[in-house]
Amino acid sequence: MGRHSKAGGPVRIVLTLSVLALFAAAIVFAVSGCATVTPEEAVAAGHPTVAKDTPCTSCKAKDHQFAHRDPYKGECRLCHDTQSWNQVFYSHANVAFNQGMHLAVGCDYCHTAQNPYPSANCSTCHQSQHAFIADCASCHQAVAWRLTTLPTGHLSLTGGHKGVKCFDCHSGAKPFSHPNGCASCHGPTKHGGLTNCASCHDPSLGWNQPKKNFDHNQFFVLSGQHKSVKCIQCHPNNQFAAAKPQCSSCHGAKHGGLTNCSACHTTAGFQFTTFRHSSVWTLTGAHTHVACTKCHPSAQYAKHIGNKNSCVSCHGTKHGGLSKCAACHTTAGFRPSTFRHSSVWALTGAHKTLACTKCHPDGKYAKARKACVSCHGTHHGNQTQCQNCHTTSAFSPAKRIKHPAPISLGTAHASRPCTLCHPSLVFNRTKPCSNCHQAPHVAPTNCIQCHRPTVWSEVHFTHPAIGYHTQFPIEQACLKCHTTGNYAVYRCDHCHPAVSYP
Repeated sequence: MGRHSKAGGPVRIVLTLSVLALFAAAIVFAVSGCATVTPEEAVAAGHPTVAKDTPCTSCKAKDHQFAHRDPYKGECRLCHDTQSWNQVFYSHANVAFNQGMHLAVGCDYCHTAQNPYPSANCSTCHQSQHAFIADCASCHQAVAWRLTTLPTGHLSLTGGHKGVKCFDCHSGAKPFSHPNGCASCHGPTKHGGLTNCASCHDPSLGWNQPKKNFDHNQFFVLSGQHKSVKCIQCHPNNQFAAAKPQCSSCHGAKHGGLTNCSACHTTAGFQFTTFRHSSVWTLTGAHTHVACTKCHPSAQYAKHIGNKNSCVSCHGTKHGGLSKCAACHTTAGFRPSTFRHSSVWALTGAHKTLACTKCHPDGKYAKARKACVSCHGTHHGNQTQCQNCHTTSAFSPAKRIKHPAPISLGTAHASRPCTLCHPSLVFNRTKPCSNCHQAPHVAPTNCIQCHRPTVWSEVHFTHPAIGYHTQFPIEQACLKCHTTGNYAVYRCDHCHPAVSYP
């Protein structure tokens, strides 16, 4: 049997039959250095019985007063009994030092004078052979180095892993640490990018089938028709990482672009739909009897999402471009209409009895306007404000009005018909006053330039400045300057006598 070197490095141990016998005898191996007497001198012959707690030093016999050197101190009975001094029965608290090859070495091999109380770690005596692994006892047994056990938490070496050697996974070229998992031996990724093989596989069963307690529900709940679907239908080429929980990832978009299949269908089958139209738009009236394809041709159900409340999405614009059908109609039917004209424009007088087509030819309701001229056109010389003179009861008779500015009618004119001044009722043209009134002046002939149709004596004329005359008070008689009655000419000598100059 080879011994360990003092440096602590292990040497290869070759066990033969004779060595095995020696190993069995080593259980009672004498500890070198524990006593300074010879074995013959230490043989006890008929040692008397002593009390259990009686120390050996209480006897004055030879060597009973012997004191061991450090660290072998304390009660003799810790290592010896009364049969023989050369048989040591000390039991370490760490049972690993009471087994196997540890019994074949002397106490002073580990307990030296320089280090009497060494650490219990294997690395104190044995240099680690694996990178970054100092806890030899996690894999090796004290009986012999080749008797190994799996460390706590180690991957199971059953099934496909059975017979795998340590260095098949823990290669010498890499640090001897725990591998990163299945992927460190079986490849970085599988099934489209998955690395955690243990979530689906059990080494004892092999790679061909999932582990017994595999639960697909942890990824996606299989219910209804999904229970009988083969894996490759959702995971072609075993690309399990590419599958997504959305229905459209396998079934694609349907009905014109809809992807949320679960809103209308269950996994029991697509034929049985859970869709309720009221969740999107409530069907009332005649809509409750309309076939789905009337609004969704070719089952293109996505086309109404956004304009679900717009009638024109199915019925189009009507009445010259109107799109708010609900303002006049209900889903019970297009007739009768709920429209009330007063919500747009109140119908009064003769308008109440008019047919709709009088204002809305061909049902073009969008083209109607509130202005009278939109239906009646312009009259009286392009006059547009019909309501100034007329009411909706009838055009004739016209209501009495105050003549618009700047002409103010006097009592005499106000009682006369409009045609007196406006022949043919064209109000942007007037008949000259001379048609009724003989002009008292030669010129000018435009009476309203100076007079108003109230009384003739009411003159509204601003005289222009002439020479030194900057203003002509109205009090001055016009005939002082216009002596001939012709107001187009004037004479200064009537007020200023002619002066002869030499």
